[in-house]
Amino acid sequence: MATFYVTHHLQPDNPHLFVIDVQQVVKPKGEFNTSFWQNSRGESYWEIIIYTSGMDSEGSVLGPYWIDVYDTEQSINDLVNNKVEEICGEIDWSRSHLIEDSLLEQADLYAPIVSWQYPSAGQINVPIDSRISIRLRELLPAKGIDISTLTFKVGGFSVSPDITGNPYDYTISYRPHFSK
Repeated sequence: MATFYVTHHLQPDNPHLFVIDVQQVVKPKGEFNTSFWQNSRGESYWEIIIYTSGMDSEGSVLGPYWIDVYDTEQSINDLVNNKVEEICGEIDWSRSHLIEDSLLEQADLYAPIVSWQYPSAGQINVPIDSRISIRLRELLPAKGIDISTLTFKVGGFSVSPDITGNPYDYTISYRPHFSK
């Protein structure tokens, strides 16, 4: 995931936050011996999602915007640059002078998501001293995750995990310690 700011040359003191997320999507495979059965893993493709703190002239949230990368002659850089240019054309650059004000004006429409975890739900034969990890993400438009409100429990007991990342993308992990 890449995070960057874009400013308009006529509004240089009014940057807007952009987040670009590139992820591989695996389509569910079809039923065995049907025309939808491609292979045992399912068909996959790359998807690019772009989020922004920018709003339109009516104060409405813009995005998220999806770019599905199937077969294309364009590079990913070209695809992203073209979409960011298109999004910039929709932003009302005079709306807010601070990103924080812009994000506070917007409704936080999406709850944070767990994008992966280890061990996965129902996983068996995991070593008892394995690191327990989750990745929490808050997708723009959003105010970010208030990590101070998070309670991390293992076996019903609160623990102090290692936390890395930023308010839009945190990795939280904990390695159990056992005395012998």
